[in-house]
Amino acid sequence: MEPLPVDILQLQRRDPAAWSALLARYPETSDVIVTAVVSEPLYSTTLAFPSRLASDCTHRIRRYILTLAGSSDPITFIGKQTNAAEARFYSLYGDPPGTAIPTCHYAHIDGDDSWLVLDDVPDHYPPAAWLPRQVDGIVETLARVHAARWNHNADMYGELGAAEPIIPHFIHRPAGPYTWNELQQAETALFEEGPAAALSRHAIHSAGRLAPYFLRAANGLVVMRDLGGWPGVMGESHLSAVADLLDDPVPMLAPLLELPVTLLHGAPYPSHWRLTLFDDSYLVDWSETQIGPGVLDLMSFIESY
Repeated sequence: MEPLPVDILQLQRRDPAAWSALLARYPETSDVIVTAVVSEPLYSTTLAFPSRLASDCTHRIRRYILTLAGSSDPITFIGKQTNAAEARFYSLYGDPPGTAIPTCHYAHIDGDDSWLVLDDVPDHYPPAAWLPRQVDGIVETLARVHAARWNHNADMYGELGAAEPIIPHFIHRPAGPYTWNELQQAETALFEEGPAAALSRHAIHSAGRLAPYFLRAANGLVVMRDLGGWPGVMGESHLSAVADLLDDPVPMLAPLLELPVTLLHGAPYPSHWRLTLFDDSYLVDWSETQIGPGVLDLMSFIESY
């Protein structure tokens, strides 16, 4: 992505000259002059916290509304504070735009203070109003996203010998497997509540980046057993199956590791899709992007929908 000859703070502070410089990089807007910029916070909706404000979340999002000289219609962009993974993702794939990926006009990489300027994609169709053909279209779009990067992981891993991949693998960690002590230090509260008794050291070693999720699953297993299961939903046979996987997850993970890898969104929930009046579909919030088998994204969408 071409460097922007302005400071990130100028964009965040709504400097018209900075936004004019951003637009000047494109032939169709090279002579556009921005005369005023205002911004408004956007709400962040998640499955766990549907009413949480964006300002309360790690990834703060604002809409920037630009008034242009000689035009009565403003144009809008999304400014988003995010993590390095999403900023790196957009620096790779956001210019030119890819299938289902909103165009990124600026990516500033600075850890969890990374910042993006993205096309504003209006959400005309909330998930509750989706028609069957639109759901089928989303699955097809997701498949095209995966096909475009199928087994092409050179650019996702970056230069050989790099300390960490540009896009992380869904299991492998650059620092190697979790150790029991490392996980205990990171999740002290869960260990104090007792779920570690249901989790083997072999499972922690095998789970890689998924180890913290396995620990939370062990915590859930302990709670469900204390409650006597969930009548009609989760009986002892289900709990025993979970316990077996937490003791030895290799039979579950090995088939996934043998599949070809591709670019994953990581959280393609309905709330992260934008369906427009023109039958375009875009997938937003790539902060959990990773490398892995495409079936992981597909199952995440189906289960959450």
